[in-house]
Amino acid sequence: AAISACEKGDQWQSALQLLEEMVGSRVDCCIITYNAAASACGNSGQWQIVLQLLVDMAYFHVDRDTTTYAVAVRACERVLELQQASQLLHDMFDDLADPME
Repeated sequence: AAISACEKGDQWQSALQLLEEMVGSRVDCCIITYNAAASACGNSGQWQIVLQLLVDMAYFHVDRDTTTYAVAVRACERVLELQQASQLLHDMFDDLADPME
């Protein structure tokens, strides 16, 4: 809830700090927590941090979903990193593809 409040208040640094403190305290962070932090960063043009959060999610075995990738794509589009946005869409399809297909 605190990270979501930071997101709504355009306080990306605070959102990131809260997430880092949670991870440092070994609190089990869920997809919602990461998505809120990524959204806070992305809304402030911090697209590189958003990309790092995707890497961190994989490292900590936190699933990524369409919301995760949509936040990242929007962050890249916002600063005209269109090639990176396109790559994220490809990554999303690879990451979220149904293994039963």
